[in-house]
Amino acid sequence: MISKHSLEVCNFSIDLPVLISRIQFVKSSIVNAVIFDEFNPKDDFYLGAASILEDVCVDIEQINEAMAPLYRLQGKTQVINRELDIFSDFLNEYCTIEAHLIETAKNLYDRFSDWWMAHISKNIPDKKTIGLWMDRGGFSKVRKSQRGPYVFQGLQLIDVKDEQ
Repeated sequence: MISKHSLEVCNFSIDLPVLISRIQFVKSSIVNAVIFDEFNPKDDFYLGAASILEDVCVDIEQINEAMAPLYRLQGKTQVINRELDIFSDFLNEYCTIEAHLIETAKNLYDRFSDWWMAHISKNIPDKKTIGLWMDRGGFSKVRKSQRGPYVFQGLQLIDVKDEQ
């Protein structure tokens, strides 16, 4: 959990205001020393400041280590969002979207697979993934009849002839 007062990730906690105040203290002290030409790197104060900065660096390294799983999750989320955007582009370009329309899951997957291979990659998302994307897009998958094929409600592929 991240708040304005603390960072708690994977059983690691740090008091952010304390960390920030330590950084600001060292920064302002060094700036003042430079301005007033009183900087002596062997002075006990500056040796202490160096120690504080070293501690801060360790704190930051620990934060980065604790945040690593969240960074990986963020990266995966960005990939999923990018794929959903690409799928949305496909739907907008190759489908008519209206509540009363239906399209078979097979036809949709076949057309999407061809499009994906031609425009994106040879690694086509599987049918389950596309089903999840359709669900997120608000298209429900049902059977047209008891033994009939699955269809998605709310869209229909545009005929190839209509595209030209």
